[in-house]
Amino acid sequence: LEENAYEGYLEQQLYDQFEDLFINGDGKLLDFELLSNQPINTILLDCLMYKDDVLHAKALELLERTFTQRTRLLNAIKDVILLHRAPYYAQLNAEIGYLVYLLRSTEVWGISSKISGDFDQVKKKECFDMCDRVISYLNEPSIPVDISDGKSKMIILNNNDTSSSSKGRFIPHFNNTSLRDTVAPNTKSGGGLSEMNPLMEGRESVNDDAAGEDELRTPVHEHQDVLRAMNLQLALTKALAIDYNLVFKGSICTPEDKIESRNIHIQVMRRVVDMLTDFVAGNEKNQEIIFLTSISDLRRHLGDLIKPISSDEEFLSKDSIYAQQLITQPGLNTEQVIIECLRGNLRLCSEEIPRVLFEEFGQLLNDEPDVSTSRLLEFFNITILPDKKFDSLFRNQESTLDVMLSPKFNEIRQCIEGCFYLNHQSVPSQPQHMINTLSACIMNQNGITSSRLQANGYSIDATILALSKCLDHIEMNQSHHGASIIKKITINYIEATAGGGSGGSGGGHGRRGSHHHHQHNGVNAVEGDGVHNLTKKDGFFSDEYISSRRALEKLLLTSGHFTSLVLFLSHQLRSLVIDPRLFRNDHIWRVLTDGVGYLISGFANDIKEIKEGVSATSVSLSAEDIQETQERILLSIPLIIPCLRIIHDFVSGAQRMSAEDAMLPHFSALKGKPQKVPGSIFSSLLKIRKVIDHSDISMKTNQSKKLLSESPKIIVSVRKLQYLLEPSSQAKDEEDVEITLNKFNEQQDKKLKKIDVREDDDEPTPAKYLSYFVEALTHNTKIQEKLLSRRFDFLILLESAEEKTKKDFTDNDDDDNDNNNDDDEGLFGGVGKGLGDAVNTLGNAVNTIGDTLDNAVHTVAHNVIGNIGCFNNGDYKFPEPEYGVKITWSMIVDRLVDFALAHNFDPKDEKDIMRVHNVFQNHILKARSDNSKVLDTSEMNPKQIIKYREYQSNLDNKGVTKMALQAIATHTPGLRGTAAVSAIELLQELLYSGNLQVQDSVLHYIEHVDKDSRFLKHIRSRLQESTRIVKERGEQISSGYVEMTRDQILEYEEAEQTLNLLSEMMEGHNFKLQNIIRSQPLQSADVDLLKMVHDLLDFQASQPHFLTRLSTSSVGLLISTLEFIVESMQGPCHGNQMSLQSNEATMAALKNILQSKFNKRMDDFTVMKIKSKAILVIAASLEGRKDLIIHEYLSNHLELPILNKFSSDATDFIKVLNAPNIKTDFNNNTIEDSKESEDVKRRLIDEACMQGLVALTNIRTEMNLIPKFAAAERQLLTDGQNKKYDKSNKDGKKDGKESKRSSSSHRRIKMDKDTKMMKSTVASVEVLWNERVEFVSFPLPLETEYLSSGSKSLFLEKVDLSTHEKRMKELISRAPVFMAEMQQIYTLS
Repeated sequence: LEENAYEGYLEQQLYDQFEDLFINGDGKLLDFELLSNQPINTILLDCLMYKDDVLHAKALELLERTFTQRTRLLNAIKDVILLHRAPYYAQLNAEIGYLVYLLRSTEVWGISSKISGDFDQVKKKECFDMCDRVISYLNEPSIPVDISDGKSKMIILNNNDTSSSSKGRFIPHFNNTSLRDTVAPNTKSGGGLSEMNPLMEGRESVNDDAAGEDELRTPVHEHQDVLRAMNLQLALTKALAIDYNLVFKGSICTPEDKIESRNIHIQVMRRVVDMLTDFVAGNEKNQEIIFLTSISDLRRHLGDLIKPISSDEEFLSKDSIYAQQLITQPGLNTEQVIIECLRGNLRLCSEEIPRVLFEEFGQLLNDEPDVSTSRLLEFFNITILPDKKFDSLFRNQESTLDVMLSPKFNEIRQCIEGCFYLNHQSVPSQPQHMINTLSACIMNQNGITSSRLQANGYSIDATILALSKCLDHIEMNQSHHGASIIKKITINYIEATAGGGSGGSGGGHGRRGSHHHHQHNGVNAVEGDGVHNLTKKDGFFSDEYISSRRALEKLLLTSGHFTSLVLFLSHQLRSLVIDPRLFRNDHIWRVLTDGVGYLISGFANDIKEIKEGVSATSVSLSAEDIQETQERILLSIPLIIPCLRIIHDFVSGAQRMSAEDAMLPHFSALKGKPQKVPGSIFSSLLKIRKVIDHSDISMKTNQSKKLLSESPKIIVSVRKLQYLLEPSSQAKDEEDVEITLNKFNEQQDKKLKKIDVREDDDEPTPAKYLSYFVEALTHNTKIQEKLLSRRFDFLILLESAEEKTKKDFTDNDDDDNDNNNDDDEGLFGGVGKGLGDAVNTLGNAVNTIGDTLDNAVHTVAHNVIGNIGCFNNGDYKFPEPEYGVKITWSMIVDRLVDFALAHNFDPKDEKDIMRVHNVFQNHILKARSDNSKVLDTSEMNPKQIIKYREYQSNLDNKGVTKMALQAIATHTPGLRGTAAVSAIELLQELLYSGNLQVQDSVLHYIEHVDKDSRFLKHIRSRLQESTRIVKERGEQISSGYVEMTRDQILEYEEAEQTLNLLSEMMEGHNFKLQNIIRSQPLQSADVDLLKMVHDLLDFQASQPHFLTRLSTSSVGLLISTLEFIVESMQGPCHGNQMSLQSNEATMAALKNILQSKFNKRMDDFTVMKIKSKAILVIAASLEGRKDLIIHEYLSNHLELPILNKFSSDATDFIKVLNAPNIKTDFNNNTIEDSKESEDVKRRLIDEACMQGLVALTNIRTEMNLIPKFAAAERQLLTDGQNKKYDKSNKDGKKDGKESKRSSSSHRRIKMDKDTKMMKSTVASVEVLWNERVEFVSFPLPLETEYLSSGSKSLFLEKVDLSTHEKRMKELISRAPVFMAEMQQIYTLS
């Protein structure tokens, strides 16, 4: 499947088989003209020209569908399900159809009255049984068997099969429980292991064979898809409209029958809700279908059952026996359906949740007897973080916090207060649930929600106090009090033994001495209670001591309340400022050492025990011990990094605020050496590093896989805290650490790849073969090129409309005359009806592969071609053959533009407008495309460029530019797949290569048409969104590199597109548009886009580690940002040049880029390209300035060694690339030893660094106008301050003077070589420009080295040197001869 995996035959065979689908057999049904043997496309072209906009839109849609069937088939075939044992599925489909009937007729068989008769018990049983079997089918493996009752062939799973995993979602039984009556999942008394972080996706069990007390179900994705294809969702959504109180609205029957009927309907709906829950669980398509179509019905059934309104005396009295039988609890449990629709679905959570839904769930939660145990909290957690791979959703965080702090939800507020021991409220039974919901509200550094919580009393101080009280509670209320006693001994012993151990100030010694004496008394007192021997005589700690410490660690790790408060504190520290007084608060240091420190040491001991297989007391672990330890590791992995951050934040803060003396009483617990204080935080860090760095834990357990994925982050956090506690332990810098992590990741990737999820004896199924075929078509580059070569077929039809319509109409009319057809029937009167039937067949054919031809086929094909009266009654008359029908491309363009402008504000026509945009964009793209790819301007010859710009200008003359600008200005930014996005792509293509005519149209629109600056405000909104995603990415990689998600990559691509559009607007140094992006004097207020781009650059490169952790997917945005700033300044544009001085952060970012080593993820070509763009920014700011304001600014802020460093890097890059042993480019493509290889190398050099070297020459020339800079450059060359060339004497044999002379000599030699290479690659001339002599540099072609000495001598002998003018004229006249000679010799060499 790889691009070059197979040559010719296989690739061609795959493509031919795909093409065969459209030209043979049933494939003809996908082409109207093959189907009817008539020019249907020509008729549709004629329909485009009608003034009826609906007809025009449908004709255009059908034409587009006709010519995009291959793409649509590829997309549709991905949804095809190949069924094995088809008869079983046919029976299943039949039973689903019967179930639909039963659900729709409940008001008939589920009601007993004088009119409808008695209850139909047979249908009731059939309905219940079928619902149960559907639920079984959804949750069981694909083993089709016949059930034993002999009446049904419903496919269910063999009940004897035990291979399925027990992992899954907890789903209450439909007949006896409700979501609101269910205790929080996996809650264990006294422990709460699984509730450390309920935001973790899934509730994994370490023992895959243990299902637990609750039923755990995992619906099969394939079965969900099969039932969706059978349209089960329609039956289920319609069933939600069942009125279970229908019998009370006029039915004539007994009270007993009314109660029975109500109960039957409720039982049906419970089963429907349970089917819905399994139908949507984990299936994105099903989730969106159900949520978007049924959210109103689901909301209507939230909460308890509704009592009927009855006038019957039997039900009026509350004490009536019949009234008491009207159950209201439990409800239908539609809450669970909503939760499962949202679980893991980022789009629904971010875009589709109505605000009122939060209020409704808040009211339900507030009505719970114990808020902390309600599973309704899961709704809020999921809406905030639907998928842990993505960031939390800010809007949902605020909506959730509105509910949590609302005064009308008193029970919720009291529960939160109890979690923090506030206002004398009792602690709820499961406080960790509520605290973790609050953590979700402030995660990802949400300062707004954090500040709101702080204003309501939930500050950092309050959290620390709550942690301290929780710690006291744990110590006082354990069933084994010995653990608390031993904990005191542990602390006292550590303080006593380390009391005089560490150095420090005199004051520190005094304080520790007093504390030491006090702790001695504590030790002696405890010893009197029977604990005497803390260490063995050989110096090791006693087993009793170690066992007691481990017991306390386990108690803390399994305390849901304490661990959830720790997580909450870590989130607070990420978004709030720490009060300096806290650093001297005894509570915080006690919480850090006695609480958080024990969590860290507990985690370290757990992973060490699992690795070694023995406990801390050297006793072999039993199976139960291993399972318990694995479960603690699995659930404490999300806790360890927050713990490390908390310690780091407070220790580093105390150091900054000169509050180290507050840490002295806890010095040993923080920094104690392993041999003296084995439980200290520092010793735990060393233990974690030792285990993880050399981890060979088995990959068969969930905790091992989880630990494996989180290990790089843990290593970074451990190292960071280790270096803070003990700076001398930092042996390597950040780059070395990242290299180590990269190697670690590579090793772990190899381990992961060894896991084969497929059984050894599995044979590829037809479904597998289909997936292989689709994957080959969609991923093989060569096949993609073949498919792309056909993408302009639709456009070619439109462009050749004049020839096409004249030819087809004329030919067909001649045929009619030959066949003596009546004129009254019209040209296609004899085939119209048959063609309409054929189109219906086409619709059925496409439906079989998952696609649907909607109103375009049924309206245009049926009404226009088939039965429309104008073809049959003579109202429509084709022109006579001698005249033909004239439809030109120009006429089509006018019609498309008129349609787009007329319907620009109609949301229902947005797709049609996008279709128009795509037509125009492809028209221009076609002008710069060959058969397989789109060409860049550098790949186009002058004739192609002229033709390309003619295409752009012609469309501009037709008003296409205005149409695109209006679409951008009037549509909401920030949404994908809208007319604004397609209009931006069209405008970008219109502006590409700097078309001055289109630029003038854009300028005219901004200044004279768009009085409210809506276009610029749209672009501003897109830049604001770009800044937001860059800031979020910066926060994400602040502690270490993290791969970008697919959504992040798309967001970066959209940001890059915005900057490229702005750059194209200014291409060619369009002075007016350069100024317009900064200031709009004709508008009421300015929209400063230039300032926003400078800020965007600051967020991308303000910190060195942002560049070292740059992703290959985000580098494009950085390059586009630099290119935009260059385009805004060049020309020159003096106003924009001053932005470099007014935005000081930009200069800092440029210096960071030029000095950064980046990362091994970036190849040398990309690194040099980025640095060259940074140099171009500096050069552009100096271009053409008569004053020296920017010169002076740069002389004070730009150090010479930075420029020299770039010069050295660039020349080294050229040397490496020109080396004879270079065989590949930087995309790992082989470079053959030929003329083409030289062209590839030249292109790489030009693109990567040549522009930078030219710009560097211009910078040095301009900056030498500043005496300070010129003097500094001369001094740098003489005293060798450039560290790039400083080399130490490695052999150590030479004395200092000899070493210094050697270093200086080496430096001069290296600089001479670089200078010589610079001169051979860059030349300069003086040009008279704007009445001023300018010094201009340019790259020298490689051919310049091949001018022969004979030609030079001959020219010098014959040239007239009498005047400068004569010399120049003769040189210019001889230049073509010189160039031809050099090119010929270069080609032959």
